[in-house]
Amino acid sequence: MRYQQGQGIGVDTVRGRLEVHLADSVQGELSGEQPGYSLVPGKVSRQEYRDLIERLYGWYSHLDARLAQLKALHVVLRSACCDIMDFRRTEALEMDLAALGCSGMGLAEIPRCTSIGRVRSVVDGLALLYVSSVWESRTVEVAERMYVVWGVAAGSGAAFFDRSAKLVRMNQEGLGRVLEEYCGKQARERRLQQSAAAALARLTDWVRNPIEGERFLADDGTGADRPHEE
Repeated sequence: MRYQQGQGIGVDTVRGRLEVHLADSVQGELSGEQPGYSLVPGKVSRQEYRDLIERLYGWYSHLDARLAQLKALHVVLRSACCDIMDFRRTEALEMDLAALGCSGMGLAEIPRCTSIGRVRSVVDGLALLYVSSVWESRTVEVAERMYVVWGVAAGSGAAFFDRSAKLVRMNQEGLGRVLEEYCGKQARERRLQQSAAAALARLTDWVRNPIEGERFLADDGTGADRPHEE
């Protein structure tokens, strides 16, 4: 499944232009044959599903921790009636991992996507939130498939997908308002597009292989901390 623009989003908006930029700039597939997109009997094993949840935990646990430190982002979100807690997924993923047999010391051994680095600006934080939300929007059917295939529900291994399905539309609409209000200036919008494209490539690479993905990002420097102006 390749990156697809959101339906019904006008190209005369910041969000619409961001969608066009992502569709144009991100090469390759968003998901490929990653588990979670083909949850049918005999296609994906429970171990493969657990591997996917571990990779998502490696992404979101680090992302949530970084964004929790960016208080200016919380203020901007609240101005558009959004709550940073609605974007958190760490706790839901920990519930899933516990249900799948991984908790305590096992959580500490899961690789983290440390290449996210410190998020130094509100614009970069918004880009990361939007890209993560876009990825989630491509998985809204997964919770239903999980239940049909294995009888797995929110309390037994599918809390992440269940929470995403319930909140992703509200989150994207809220982010759309924030992007219009905060990223309307040309310099901020340009930075938003660049940061979002880099984040989407980073997330895709991480989900495919967290170890190789981390090494790749460390080598090419896209995850490095660097000061910049919005």
